Amino acid sequence: MGREVVETTQAGRITYQSELVKCVKANCCCATGEKLHGPYWYGYSKENGRLKSWYVGITKSTN
Repeated sequence: MGREVVETTQAGRITYQSELVKCVKANCCCATGEKLHGPYWYGYSKENGRLKSWYVGITKSTN
């Protein structure tokens, strides 16, 4: 699917994952698997038996 999990953390019923992701641009470096974008944080939870996900934000670089 074009995602690579970097870090996972749990907060109550919500799981947060820092992920490297692939965009939809055909000529982007991530399309060839050369380099993925991010990492970006996403939240995941179950609601009425269905998995809900949402974008939380970009991971700040410590460099």
